[in-house]
Amino acid sequence: MVLNDVIPGDYLGDTTSGAVLDQVIPAWRTTLETSTISSMIELIFANKPFGLRYDIETRTWKIVFEVNLNQFDNFSLGKQGDNSNQQLDSSWLLLLTTDTEYYTVKSRLIRYIFESDKQIRFFFDASDKIYDAKNNTVVKDKIKVLNINTKPDALEPFTFDRDWEITEEYKGIDGYVDSKKIQVTFSDTDDDGIVDDPAIFEEIIAPDVSDKYVVLERYEVYQGQEDYRLFDNTSQTVLEYDSITAVTNISSFTNGQYFYFKDINSVRQLNIYTAEFAPTLAYKYYIGRDKIKFQYIHNADYESRIDPGMTNFIDVYVLTKQYDRLFRQWLLGSISEQPLPLSTDSLNNLLASDLNKIKSISDEIIYHPVTYRVLFGEKASSGVQASFKVVKNSEAVISDNDVKSRVLSAINEFFSLENWDFGYGFYFTELSSYVMNRLAPSIVNFIIVPRQGELTFGSLFEIKAEKDQVFINGATIDDIEIIQTITSSNIRSSGAIAASTSVLNNQNITSSRNV
Repeated sequence: MVLNDVIPGDYLGDTTSGAVLDQVIPAWRTTLETSTISSMIELIFANKPFGLRYDIETRTWKIVFEVNLNQFDNFSLGKQGDNSNQQLDSSWLLLLTTDTEYYTVKSRLIRYIFESDKQIRFFFDASDKIYDAKNNTVVKDKIKVLNINTKPDALEPFTFDRDWEITEEYKGIDGYVDSKKIQVTFSDTDDDGIVDDPAIFEEIIAPDVSDKYVVLERYEVYQGQEDYRLFDNTSQTVLEYDSITAVTNISSFTNGQYFYFKDINSVRQLNIYTAEFAPTLAYKYYIGRDKIKFQYIHNADYESRIDPGMTNFIDVYVLTKQYDRLFRQWLLGSISEQPLPLSTDSLNNLLASDLNKIKSISDEIIYHPVTYRVLFGEKASSGVQASFKVVKNSEAVISDNDVKSRVLSAINEFFSLENWDFGYGFYFTELSSYVMNRLAPSIVNFIIVPRQGELTFGSLFEIKAEKDQVFINGATIDDIEIIQTITSSNIRSSGAIAASTSVLNNQNITSSRNV
């Protein structure tokens, strides 16, 4: 069988009766050859950085050696397999770098985000698998792009629906779940490890035919915290150009005009007096499409379904002693694997026999496991990792190590479980007051500075918690720093959001503003 063959062939002399084969998409290979594994072992023992790329023609994983490895540029196949020893190959999917003691592994990926701007809110729990006892299958939440949507760059509708499988809830910069957005991936209805349609994004968007973008604008969620939301650019607040050199007659634009340049995938702001385009994070561009008509299909487990025979629903949030003990051991490094709380079913089996004796007959108890959310330390999520800066009292006779030890002890006391309720948010002013009172007069100032490049001073003054979460301190002595005085540099206050380079690329599909 070759391309342009008619399948299944001519029928009664009609050579056009079948489908025409015009493209072959080979299956993704997930195993490494023995020779590749041996080379990786040698490089690791030699403490050498290297990358792994996927050769689609041979369907094999290849090593990108240090002399050809481009660690910093965006993904590109332009120099794939280059052996000029000039470090030009940036086609790696896995990057392994070392500090001579530990290896750090980075992976490239594309994340697909589906958003409803107005009415629809998504609920999804990746850890909760919904089992259909009737069909003996695990059912999945999905987004169905309806066939009444028009094809890209055309007026005719699709001929069938296109399904996306929901994989994970979407978390904003502050780590809080944004229910307006959800993370999706290709659908695999028979769970055979091969997606049903790997070209579904191109079929819905057709980015190669014409440029299609979804624009996001930065806005202030609350004081000290910013995020991005869908923006209607029909009024051309941001002008789109192929490159900076394509902009002519700069004096005809107003000062502060925003531009998006496709060749460098960057939004810039014009300074008409210097004729320069300065990078800005006020807006972001992603390849995508809006005004999509869709159906959100959510499958609820038994514990979350409404029983019409009950009149009172009681939500019980439970933090077990075993989970508390194991989590604190993991936090201290005593165990290597992060523990998980008991499931809803396990909590029901554990508690229902006793609570059912005292509840009313019309009551239905729904058990929710409470989880710890780590703040500040290296085991916390990147958005809430932070360091603490302490200014000692110059007149107090006390060592730096003593101050650090006492500060850490005060922080741990502040986060003692008896001081917190489930779902209670963190406010740095409370922590600061507590630490200052405990260490006075040994210190004169105590501040928190986020470690993530996109966050600056003040970003972590307030952190929200889900109703089934409780905060726990993950900071160690290494996260506390003694400084002589507070300056703009050591608290990172020189801008609202600092730009950073990321390996992660996003693809957005966004619903209509009327949905």
